Amino acid sequence: MAAAQQTKLKPIFIREENNNQNEDQNEDQEYYDSDFDSYDNDLMPLALPISGEEQATDFPATAEEYLRHVRWEAKQYASIFRANNDLKTYENENENENELNNINSDENVNNNNNNNFEIIWANNFLKQFEEKRKGLIKKYEKFDLKKDEYPNLPSIKFRKEWKKMCLINKIEPTLKLIYSLDEVKTKKLLTYHIEWLQQTNELDRQIVLWLFALLTKVDTLLDADISASLRSLFLFCKSKKLELEALEALEANVSNSSDNNDKIAAASILMIISGKFFGQAAPDEL
Repeated sequence: MAAAQQTKLKPIFIREENNNQNEDQNEDQEYYDSDFDSYDNDLMPLALPISGEEQATDFPATAEEYLRHVRWEAKQYASIFRANNDLKTYENENENENELNNINSDENVNNNNNNNFEIIWANNFLKQFEEKRKGLIKKYEKFDLKKDEYPNLPSIKFRKEWKKMCLINKIEPTLKLIYSLDEVKTKKLLTYHIEWLQQTNELDRQIVLWLFALLTKVDTLLDADISASLRSLFLFCKSKKLELEALEALEANVSNSSDNNDKIAAASILMIISGKFFGQAAPDEL
């Protein structure tokens, strides 16, 4: 009777080993997210024990001083980040860019045209993206959860099954399917697709479709894990965009130029969404 009443301990992490095992075997290993604050407050001191209290240090002289400073700094920030977006901001930035174009000399205009065009395009796209998100939310509200719930979806813990469904069977992210995902599932599935994108090292059309669909639904209230995933998405797309643009400039055979242009466009879109809309890029990175 006493044994039956014992509380089962929830595993905090079962990390996948980064070795030469078959990918399918790796993906069979499921892991569970712990509470982020609990991880910092309870487990980190055990993993990296230090003496004394956390405190700020201008120039840490030892490893312990550095760790005390890092932990003090971490406590100054909230573990939740809100990506704030105001459509008027994008419109004002475009107006400022137009004013700059008007006062530039002819020589400077030629040098700045491309940069100005990209900034204006990005702001216009973000405005459309925000409007699209609001429109989709209204459509989601019309669904009847009991009537319209998407059938036969695997548990979000089964990464291998989701990969088979999304990438091998090429099930597309319909409104009904995306609506059936709650916020926890949406964030986890978004993280999966970002990882798959990095593993393939290609802007696969199916992954891009899913990423865009999930980014239209995921909340702008971001925890540390999803912020890190979106940051990695931004860095990957930025690097891939530069790589594709360099290839396009050097490639003599233009037979694949259309496919290359589509990938550059996809990289640009995902960069702007993850970097600017969700606030995972510094101003000088865009």
